[in-house]
Amino acid sequence: MKDPISGVKVMALSVQGLGEAGMFLGSSVFFAIAAAVAAARKERGLPLILAINSPATAEVIRMACEDQFTNLTPAPARGQPREKEKEKEKEEGEERIKKKKKRRRRKKRKEKEKEKEKEKEKEKEKEKEKKERIPRSVRQPELQKVMEASPIASHRLSSWRQALNPLHDPISPGPSITTEDAPSPMSFHGLTWHKASTILQEPFMLHNQYHLGDSYTLPSTAAARVLFDCSMLINLDDPDAEDRTRGFGRQAVYLPRHWLPNHHFIIFLTELETLTFRSALRRNPQKSGVALEWSLLVNEFRSHHSHYPATACLVPVCSLHGAAVTTVEGVGSIKRRIHPVQERLAKCHGTQCGFCSPGMVMSIYTLLRNHPEPTPDQITEALGGNLCRCTGYRPIVESGKTFSPMCTKLYNEDEFQPLDPSQEPIFPPELIRMAEDPHKRRLTFQGERTIWIMPVTLNDLLELKASYPEAPLVMGNTAVGPGMKFNNEFHPVFISPLGLPELNLVDTANSGVTIGARHSLAQMKDILHSLTLEQPKEKTKTHQALLKHLRTLAGPQIRNMATLGGHVVSRPDFSDLNPILAAGNATINVISKEGQRQIPLNGPFLERLPEASLKPEEVALSVFIPYSGQWQYVSGLRLAQRQENAFAIVNAGMSVEFEEGTNTIKDLQMLFGSVAPTVVSASQTCKQLIGRQWDDQMLSDACQLVLEEIRIPPDAEGGMVEYRRTLIISLLFKFYLKVRRWLSEMDPQKFPDIPEKFVSALDDLPIETPQGIQMFQCVDPNQPEQDPVGHPIMHQSGIKHATGEAKFVDDMPRINQELCLTVVTSTRAHAKITSIDVSEALAYPGVVDVITAEDVPGDNNHSGEIFYAQNEVICVGQIICTVAADTYIHAKEAAKRVKITYDDIEPAIITIEQALEHNSFLSSEKKIEQGNVDYAFKHVDHIIE
Repeated sequence: MKDPISGVKVMALSVQGLGEAGMFLGSSVFFAIAAAVAAARKERGLPLILAINSPATAEVIRMACEDQFTNLTPAPARGQPREKEKEKEKEEGEERIKKKKKRRRRKKRKEKEKEKEKEKEKEKEKEKEKKERIPRSVRQPELQKVMEASPIASHRLSSWRQALNPLHDPISPGPSITTEDAPSPMSFHGLTWHKASTILQEPFMLHNQYHLGDSYTLPSTAAARVLFDCSMLINLDDPDAEDRTRGFGRQAVYLPRHWLPNHHFIIFLTELETLTFRSALRRNPQKSGVALEWSLLVNEFRSHHSHYPATACLVPVCSLHGAAVTTVEGVGSIKRRIHPVQERLAKCHGTQCGFCSPGMVMSIYTLLRNHPEPTPDQITEALGGNLCRCTGYRPIVESGKTFSPMCTKLYNEDEFQPLDPSQEPIFPPELIRMAEDPHKRRLTFQGERTIWIMPVTLNDLLELKASYPEAPLVMGNTAVGPGMKFNNEFHPVFISPLGLPELNLVDTANSGVTIGARHSLAQMKDILHSLTLEQPKEKTKTHQALLKHLRTLAGPQIRNMATLGGHVVSRPDFSDLNPILAAGNATINVISKEGQRQIPLNGPFLERLPEASLKPEEVALSVFIPYSGQWQYVSGLRLAQRQENAFAIVNAGMSVEFEEGTNTIKDLQMLFGSVAPTVVSASQTCKQLIGRQWDDQMLSDACQLVLEEIRIPPDAEGGMVEYRRTLIISLLFKFYLKVRRWLSEMDPQKFPDIPEKFVSALDDLPIETPQGIQMFQCVDPNQPEQDPVGHPIMHQSGIKHATGEAKFVDDMPRINQELCLTVVTSTRAHAKITSIDVSEALAYPGVVDVITAEDVPGDNNHSGEIFYAQNEVICVGQIICTVAADTYIHAKEAAKRVKITYDDIEPAIITIEQALEHNSFLSSEKKIEQGNVDYAFKHVDHIIE
């Protein structure tokens, strides 16, 4: 290039030309050359072509790089007066610089004016587009879109909204929310995309833990189009709008058109591409106790805020209104800060495939929020609802025990960062103000096929129940949710009375305790535990029997979600609590618009007799548990394959009351579960035993009478008929021994103790924290770090597993025009398919095609495995066809509409005798034949002697 002053050709180094300096030259060399060139030109009075700051002085660099610049700069012409030339060049240079600066200033002013004009035009276009997208029903002068980001939120939704503008169809949004009172937000901690505000049409506080300035991008515009039908509205004329929205912004987004209010939280997160998805959604928590591999922390404010873990696949999105939700991403991340729980799980080798790690982190994290210094027993109990299939529980439990003050010294505590409870997020004040707001009104979520209604007063609830008597009351969703998923139950209306104070009361009267139906089983456990400490022991026998089973019922997540009212009213045959409540003479308080009444929790109620059941318009208000009498004994018994997370093979609730000071039976109740479709009461046996002495002859007669009254049919669900009949007698015998021991404690002189050989039958298997010893060889301190043999090296992906940042197949974002498949399986075994009607499924919204065996190119059989059953099915669950749709929900709903007819294939061979009769064998018959050796030798090709 030419020097602008002298016109002489020179070389200049350009950062723009070189790109990143370190990519082409060493940083020190690059800066050395640049500084040397600048120093040389300055020494000769020439203007600086390139100026770069360097820690080295110009003189040092010039001496080191003399040859780098002397050949690149022009030497002064001979015979010219140097001083005059310098002054002339200086004056001309200054004048040119002044003119250049003036031109630049004028140019900048013009550019700024043009930019302002462009911005005004863009704003006009945006306002025009906004008006076009607002539905006519809400297009009013007082409503306008507000694109301000929350001061608490770390990210602006406005940039996303602008990016999505071209993708939106000019049609009215789909499901929305109607409310006369602007609802306060639900708070999310740790969302990857902060678009969680889509679950309400009113403002949401996006309370997260990211830093200001962080930016995130959508994975694909196609996904954005499917996810959003956006319309941000707020009534600015509402005098309370400013107070309600201050501190959490004015974000408001409609739900996607395919959204349903009864969608589970885990589907919501997956649809919005926000959080780590786990396949707990595909498991049945009722059939396996609980199969939790993904959990979240729900922080609710009722009378006070509380932290509890929940199973994400059972939590309806709408039920989280007013709650603060924390996921594993909100606990900590690699980008921001790893939480001590995540760090210790990884460093203690508690991850392998990482599939269960987020759930483990959330369970331990929730425990620490409630108990910063937990005991080993509390840690083991907190992880009772989590499943791990590959790592093994020992390292996971050991990582949690590092937070216990009684921890063993298996790990060096200096390797871990300390836990500081003061650094955890606080409960959002906006949610507290919302919970305490005396002017709350009914909130309604409108979906494609269903409506979710949240009343705020008891009268409002009773009116809703009178209008929709068949609508289920959803609080914990541990009964309604599984029924919808696995039994294809459908409810057009849901009523969720979560915030009613009448359902959250606790009244300890003189005769007993009344517990509101809204209280979870975990809260019920805490209430009963407090009463056992406050009341005399003889008054809390029913409470103690309930506490014994509440410790082992399901897992912590289910106990935190399932409510007392829902558990009692659903009356499952496998319930461990209902037989005890019935034996303890508990009653359920129900209410309707006609009035209030009490229903005894006895045999007729648990056996679902119509005269003892709730009316459709009635609501369970509370459960009253009376105190036990001095001469009354109450016990709950169960036999299961495991002590925890297992349904009982047979359970029972029994109580006996004696005439004061005697062993004469005054009242007796025995109820058994898991022996029939309902809980069964041995009422006739109890009546015949009243007035009898509590002795061995009474026991013998009781066993005979019970077996005659409670008959298990041979084809009973669950099988093991004879075994369960034996267990009924076993539980009755244990109860007899317990009462004998209790009578001897009441009056040792009058009532002798049981024989020594029966004492072992009284002791329940203790629930002890597992303990073990690890033996390993310590690493030689002189071993080089480069030698990994013997070093306890952390899993390379351990941190990602613990923070939820590891990507599994279900975490992958949807791509453009991606379809979801749902299988349609056979409901019959050994049957011929006569017809497959897919017309109704093809007509369902979002369905693209139904794929059958006719659509398979080539062979439908691969190595003996049939892709799609074509003419006949050989087992229940065999795939017949698949439905392809734009969303998983559409595919699933359409699959239910495929109609298949069958004809049975005769004969039905089930037993070995039938197989022998019809010559039905799995393989050809194998024979060892004895023949003519000489003949064989004559006809072989080769003979080796």
